[in-house]
Amino acid sequence: QKHRGEGDDARSLEPVRRVGDYWTFRDSNDFLIFDAGPVGADHLPAHAHADLLGIEASIGGRRLLVDSGVYNYEDDMWRCYCRSTLAHNTPMIGDASQCDMWSKFRMGYRGWPGDLETGETADFHWARAWHNAYRRVGVARLWRWLACRPAGPWVCVDWVEWPAARPLVDQLHLHPEARVEQIDTCRFSVRIGAELTQLVLLGAADASLHELWYCPRFGERRPSPTIRWTAADNRACGWVLLRDRTAGRPPCIRLTHDGRQPIVHCATETSEMEMRPVEL
Repeated sequence: QKHRGEGDDARSLEPVRRVGDYWTFRDSNDFLIFDAGPVGADHLPAHAHADLLGIEASIGGRRLLVDSGVYNYEDDMWRCYCRSTLAHNTPMIGDASQCDMWSKFRMGYRGWPGDLETGETADFHWARAWHNAYRRVGVARLWRWLACRPAGPWVCVDWVEWPAARPLVDQLHLHPEARVEQIDTCRFSVRIGAELTQLVLLGAADASLHELWYCPRFGERRPSPTIRWTAADNRACGWVLLRDRTAGRPPCIRLTHDGRQPIVHCATETSEMEMRPVEL
């Protein structure tokens, strides 16, 4: 399935594009979209979801990372769930949603994103942004950094500028057709159709596989596998998506912290480098 809004013109096939507050990366039939925009119009947030810094992705032309969609417009648990941060591919502080959703078309407290920045490091294309939705629990800014290169890997790092009293929790919702198996405490194999990927968690503790919900269309819901984990140091965590077709030995990627910001170490068969999601 194609992401809504994709076309087959020459521009849509560019490896990296930035359109307003959206950043996309394409490698053949693999596609990732990063939403660094606001949750909705400030003057009318009736249809807004608490999805700041959310992502979706396809592998081999098939949906892989999905948000939970929209099930209905009733004032019930399903409307509440679909609008919550829990229903999207974005980190949380404890169990707190980014925004105060009340009633079926109302929003009270909310956060706003900072500027989307993009660039290149070695052969990785990257994008980063932050939001301030958790300032009410002591987190001034929560950051997300994504780095992708052709043939993989894809890397995502999330971090807070100062540790919060509640844990930093990350999550990935996968399409219902994805077959997920936990290999060890920080690795999962994910098969979607004929495509096999490996998901490696960075800086993670208490990783587990859950079943939540995906709503492909109004009035329909399907159970979907969801991976959740917490940051071991309560400061930074992330994930790496490795493709089965990666030539040679897959890159070894790990996450450390220098007390001010996370540092990503990437080692291949021929080189080793460090990437700093933010230069302070």
